Amino acid sequence: MKVVNVNIQDVLILFKQKNYVEAKRVFLEIIKNQQVEPRIYYIIYQIFQNLNELHEAEKYLIKFIEHDKKNHVACNNLANLYLKKKRIKESRTILSESH
Repeated sequence: MKVVNVNIQDVLILFKQKNYVEAKRVFLEIIKNQQVEPRIYYIIYQIFQNLNELHEAEKYLIKFIEHDKKNHVACNNLANLYLKKKRIKESRTILSESH
């Protein structure tokens, strides 16, 4: 799939079909070339999470949280991600700040 005038809705279909590798490739190309809604960062986080690429998942989840600091689900997901990465202290900090 060539990334020329790609509709975000088309990429969301790839995501919903669990075609994470292709969805990741296209989303990363899109965000390189245009500004997107913050919710797209949350979807990219989910893609990387499903691909078990935790470092990249963390990066995009933090980008999402920067736009929606009061999103408790996203903050809990970040705390859980830190737990998976054995970063217990950071996980506790996120949980204490988000509640």
